[in-house]
Amino acid sequence: MSKEKEAEKTTAETNSKKTEILYNIDEIVKRTINDFRKIKEQFDNCTDSTGPSVFFNTPVWNEYVNLKGRGVKLRFITEITKENISYCKELMEITDLRHLDGVKGNFGIADGKDYGGSASVKEGHPPVELIRSNVKTFVDQQQFFFETLWSKSIPAEQKIKEIEEGIEQIKTLVLQNPQDIFKTTIEFYKKSNWIKSYFPVEGINIINRDFYNSRQEILERYRQGKHKGIRWITSLKDKKDADLVKSYIDNGINIRHVKDLLTHSFALSDKLFLFTIESVEDGKIITNAISSNDKLYLDHYDTVFETIWKKGIDVQERIREIEEGYVFNIETIPNPKESLKFYKELLQTVKNEILIMLASSSSFFRIDRNIGYGNLEKLTYENIKVKILFPMKVESQEQINEIITRYPRIEFRILQSKMESFIGLTIIDKQRVLITEVKDDAKINYTDSIGATINIFGKSTTLSYASIFNSLWKQTELYEKIQIHDKMQQEFINTAAHELKTPIQPILGFSQIVKDKIQDKELKEMLDIIIKNTNRLKRLSEDILDVTRIESNNLFLKKEKVSIWELLYSIIKEFEHYLERNNINIKFKLHFENVNLNSAIVFVDRNRIAQVISNLINNSIKFIPNEYEKNDNVEEGIINIIVEKIKTCSKDNEDSNIIMNEIVVSIKDNGKGIDNEIYPRLFGKFASKSFQGTGLGLYICKNIVKAHGGKIWAKNNEDGKGAIFSFSLPLYKQ
Repeated sequence: MSKEKEAEKTTAETNSKKTEILYNIDEIVKRTINDFRKIKEQFDNCTDSTGPSVFFNTPVWNEYVNLKGRGVKLRFITEITKENISYCKELMEITDLRHLDGVKGNFGIADGKDYGGSASVKEGHPPVELIRSNVKTFVDQQQFFFETLWSKSIPAEQKIKEIEEGIEQIKTLVLQNPQDIFKTTIEFYKKSNWIKSYFPVEGINIINRDFYNSRQEILERYRQGKHKGIRWITSLKDKKDADLVKSYIDNGINIRHVKDLLTHSFALSDKLFLFTIESVEDGKIITNAISSNDKLYLDHYDTVFETIWKKGIDVQERIREIEEGYVFNIETIPNPKESLKFYKELLQTVKNEILIMLASSSSFFRIDRNIGYGNLEKLTYENIKVKILFPMKVESQEQINEIITRYPRIEFRILQSKMESFIGLTIIDKQRVLITEVKDDAKINYTDSIGATINIFGKSTTLSYASIFNSLWKQTELYEKIQIHDKMQQEFINTAAHELKTPIQPILGFSQIVKDKIQDKELKEMLDIIIKNTNRLKRLSEDILDVTRIESNNLFLKKEKVSIWELLYSIIKEFEHYLERNNINIKFKLHFENVNLNSAIVFVDRNRIAQVISNLINNSIKFIPNEYEKNDNVEEGIINIIVEKIKTCSKDNEDSNIIMNEIVVSIKDNGKGIDNEIYPRLFGKFASKSFQGTGLGLYICKNIVKAHGGKIWAKNNEDGKGAIFSFSLPLYKQ
């Protein structure tokens, strides 16, 4: 049988080229010596760690030495170890020797033409089988393989020095299968004198499952004073995390919590560094990692770890915060569809109460369509409080009230603010708050109108929002009471003003008739006093009625095209007759600047704008000193009325610039000017220090101008004489 095996050859011939297998040791040695004698230029050899011993214990060694003597270039790759270091030193005398970790198999290539190789050899013994080939394509492939290994190998001198001086070779490896990662991690534990870990809570179960024994060995070494223990940085978000960490806290493990972890995980010891960018999850096997003993890696990540460690808090403190409900976690949900889904899921978790503050009237209708007030009312049947606070536009009141009546168990309150915000709040069980950004309030669909949603989980933070909500809720109660009181007050004032107005007109009429019929000068003067004071009473009742209309939003305007020139001219003529009758030396000067008389057209309520102009002129007359009575030796009072056209720039809803033409009317006098004490509240109610008026006139003027889309303002003249009151109105587009 052995003769048949010795004779057996597997041959593949192509153009006189062949591949064969030898099984007889003697023949293998004989053929190898014969092949060595034929080598002319170069012999490349690669063996595992047992390979060097083969040369020194067989006749092959002498022939190998002879190759060196004949000037043949010799290259040799092997794995240098403590066991074969003596052989390797002798090999270095005759060959260019290099080291490579984990070399498997044995082969040689002569002159790039002939290949010989064996799967394995025993230390000090020739191979029991040998493959020989001179097929060019095969030999070329093996030569390429050798060159690749040669480029990755290191000089033998370096490795021998590392072994003899105890220096570990710097290695940075990319591990791409679980077996290599497992093996390297075990080595990481065994060689460590201390460990620093940075990974999420979910990694605990992986360590306990795969490396329980290694962890226990470290803890035992720690108890014996042979290990400095494990430090671990992680992040605890909720009670589940807290319970998981508590079950693994042990003597020798010091854990700190940080708010947010980096996207990668790592661990390092005094010997080795491990790193992965894969998410560490319970039950998941890590398939990609990096290991390195490079000091640059170790020092860098040690600095990273220590920096984060200083910012962390002891895990026991974090666990206590979680158990007592004082946690704060925040996440952003940018996708409106996910936001709506999350919102509906949260409704299923409510236990005690849900507080909702809507951004606008439109938000009220969006909730009805996308969430459904019916779903919210279902919660109330489980003894869950549902409170909804929202601003309401007057035009939406009827439709909103109709919806509210359908859900009597939900508490609705109207937020008394004309400002509609761009965010909505939902507070759940004083544990969680959702802040929703309104992107387009005009859209009714949730996904079209809503932007990002911020989800905050934390008792302390949520309590702050709940406190704001409850304050606004109580304000609505107070406002309702004040509103009832104000309504009663307004009704009383309105009634009183009308009751005053009713007898005033007959008093004026009859007084004027009597005055015209009598001749007695003294009686006429008495009737003039009656008429004058009745007119004051008439103006007062009219002012009170106007204020009531303004504050109840019932100041209705009857607009028409009005020429500012004609309106001012008619008003000035009336005042000139009045000044003439009362012997008051005041002159009017009318100026039109930067505006054509024919184009000074505004679309306004004629009577209301006339009321504003008359009120401002009346104010000027009132505060021009009495010495301006008709007297040739005294300076006269002057009222300048100036009309000019200006351009203004404003922003529309799309933040674009809008250029508008406006008419500005200014009444300038040389009287006493505006009192410094009155100036800050000039256009408020009852802004007066004299007994010449109620202080309601300028307040009424401001609201009339505002209702027309204009503005009103005032200032003292720079020369210290008199004041100037101005108001603007949009110019009518021809």
